[in-house]
Amino acid sequence: MLDLDAERLGRYKGVLTSGQLFESDGSGTMHFFGMRFKLHRDVFVPRAESRHLVEVVMQLGIFARRTLRILDVTLGVGNALLPLLQQHSTALGIGIDISQAAVSLAKENAKLHHLEERVVCEVGDLRELVASRREAYDVILANPPYSPDSAQRLRSYHQDLKQDASGSILVSIAQLHPLLAPGGKLVLQLPTGETQLCAQVLCKHGDFIVEAQTRNTLTLALKSREADGSRDYAFFELPNALRVVVGSDPKCDKAGAALTVNVGMCYERKDLPGLAHFLEHMLFTGTKKYPKEGEYHEFIKQNGGAANANTGCYTTNYMFQVKVEALADALDRFARFFSEPLLTKDCTDREINAVDSEFQAGVTNPFWRDIGILNMSANPDHPFHVACGNNKMLRDDPKEKGLDLYAEMLKFYDEFYSANGMTLCVIGKESVEELEAMIRERFSDIGNKGLSLPKGEAVSDQPPFLPKEWNRLLLQAPVKDVKSLKFSWVIPWQGPLWRSKPTAYASHLLGHEGAGSLTAVLKERGLIVSCVSSMGGWLEGAFSLLQVSFTLTEGSVHAVEEIGKCLFTYIGMLQVGLPLCTHSKGGG
Repeated sequence: MLDLDAERLGRYKGVLTSGQLFESDGSGTMHFFGMRFKLHRDVFVPRAESRHLVEVVMQLGIFARRTLRILDVTLGVGNALLPLLQQHSTALGIGIDISQAAVSLAKENAKLHHLEERVVCEVGDLRELVASRREAYDVILANPPYSPDSAQRLRSYHQDLKQDASGSILVSIAQLHPLLAPGGKLVLQLPTGETQLCAQVLCKHGDFIVEAQTRNTLTLALKSREADGSRDYAFFELPNALRVVVGSDPKCDKAGAALTVNVGMCYERKDLPGLAHFLEHMLFTGTKKYPKEGEYHEFIKQNGGAANANTGCYTTNYMFQVKVEALADALDRFARFFSEPLLTKDCTDREINAVDSEFQAGVTNPFWRDIGILNMSANPDHPFHVACGNNKMLRDDPKEKGLDLYAEMLKFYDEFYSANGMTLCVIGKESVEELEAMIRERFSDIGNKGLSLPKGEAVSDQPPFLPKEWNRLLLQAPVKDVKSLKFSWVIPWQGPLWRSKPTAYASHLLGHEGAGSLTAVLKERGLIVSCVSSMGGWLEGAFSLLQVSFTLTEGSVHAVEEIGKCLFTYIGMLQVGLPLCTHSKGGG
């Protein structure tokens, strides 16, 4: 990597001539992810392969969150940050670059695409970010410039591994871990074939573990402190049957909580799609003790934190993080959403509009368009469906049917939000005993309705998908510059197998990029750019999914059969004999 100090004034000199520019159309602009970007000869622009960085972020589970904070520490012209903001209509972005020229150009590009209200572009130094910022981010992006001399890069990595301190860009990025929110991801674009060494540097100098790796990208998450013995854990159940896990960490610099309700959109009336998501929004409109609308989010923000929520098919999750001193007061506010919410009726129209805004953001998003196909393929006699909700579903259709949306929302809350269907996780600097006392005082008043919600095959005696609707090839006309091929399998619900995680093992093998792997063979043939294997995530509960997605090259759009034959041949090989180990201890 380039040395931060040595390149302070001329960060990009010598790199601009090394072929690391997108091809321009001759007008001083480039086209990337369907967006036009202004260029300048003094501003570094990463290689075209950096589209993979954007694709990796879009495939993260957290990218489906309603609110998202993204920090790009190598902003350049904004070619990574701005496409992500365009794809996620409610995300907020911060872009940092050491070059004033780059920041000025990124601002112009943001304005060009009407994103200037949701992004802040600033001149900044990587080494000073942790000291100067208190916000936490869900995604941190880094696409650092690098020397064209591979031998020089390798020497730099080895020096970083030997030293406890270094001024290299890679080490500076590693030290950004305090800015990552719980559950957040650091995603980097790196020189092809060097991610393994870079991962070792990042994990040595930062509090990270490798979560995913390709030949030119790394996805890292915060390391759990459980392994070094600095955290104590306890599980207990309250008298109302609410289950609780607490983690005591005297060294933690943030405290937080997450509560999962064992109910989601698949429990709502099918003639009121979006009801569960609408309730998730309405829950934050105030409580009896804290009736002022917006007081909760204001408190969280004033205490250096963030709050979020998401509605899945079979669960709804609410979470927050704050500075450690504010945990007790934050929990007091948080708990009352589940024991004494106001569900203020006057907020109905505003929250319907908020839900509609999220729906509109996904209309052209390839991820949500895939979900739409899955939804349309489902068996109508099975409860499974995916419904974010929008103005038509939540305002117009109920009126035509003579239904009172607000009354139905209250009924849904009263029927399904039960303490025995909730699980709470809390982490703070207090002792386990202190955390337990704090929780018992605040969460024991949540009502227990004795609710029993089945999972897996017990959800319905009907299959979620019928063979005639599932076993087929579906063609989708993209609305963005996307060339992809996805294979999906519906498999029995994997929840009970959480200890052994067979689908995680299978997913790792299918997405492996080593010599002789499926990905390596297809890349050698020039058929794919990348391969990602994944599971169903928040869609699961009655069933599980195993998916293999390929980003295709320009010439392979019509090579579906050849790619499919390679995939199923590889699966056949795995069925004959599984490799004992394909994953090194250092991550990869």
